[in-house]
Amino acid sequence: FKGGGINTSQAATSPFRFYGPEDVSDTEVGVKLDWSIGDIRGRANLALYSDNYNDIQRLNLLPGSAQIITTNLASARIRGLEFEPTVALSDW
Repeated sequence: FKGGGINTSQAATSPFRFYGPEDVSDTEVGVKLDWSIGDIRGRANLALYSDNYNDIQRLNLLPGSAQIITTNLASARIRGLEFEPTVALSDW
């Protein structure tokens, strides 16, 4: 979560005077597995995640001026998979 605020530059008049908060909802599920085959041991970490962003805040150049202001841009969804394998040929 990032709180909203006020653009204080003189060029930042309505509708750019205020910007709203940015927030993200994160969901993650995962598993950790230890395994062995004979003398070979291993570990595997697996995770699936989804991040949902709303009202992303970014700095922008105000058109027709040299003023930088903060505005809320579009929303975004980031989804992914993480896999981290480890293999040991001897004792840990």
